[in-house]
Amino acid sequence: LHRSEEEELQREGQDIQEALLRSKADAWSADGVTLARLTFHNPDVTALLLGSSALAGCIGRVESAGCEVRPAWANGALLFVPVTEEQIAEADLQLKSHNI
Repeated sequence: LHRSEEEELQREGQDIQEALLRSKADAWSADGVTLARLTFHNPDVTALLLGSSALAGCIGRVESAGCEVRPAWANGALLFVPVTEEQIAEADLQLKSHNI
């Protein structure tokens, strides 16, 4: 049973990666930063992304810059690049919980 749960989580992780690649995205920065929209999300997906070793470097850079990955002002969006509320407002973006 434990092994099938691990396999299921691994498959879900692969599905999430594919969904990220296929999600609708709007580039909004000359730095190459892209705002993506997940087509499916829930607390398990969020936990998987936040615990991902592939995203650990991104999370570390965000925190090292004094920013937060999931700030209250981002309405549940996950921010994997250092960004401030002011920068989001200047870009005229309305973040939602399905945004990364």
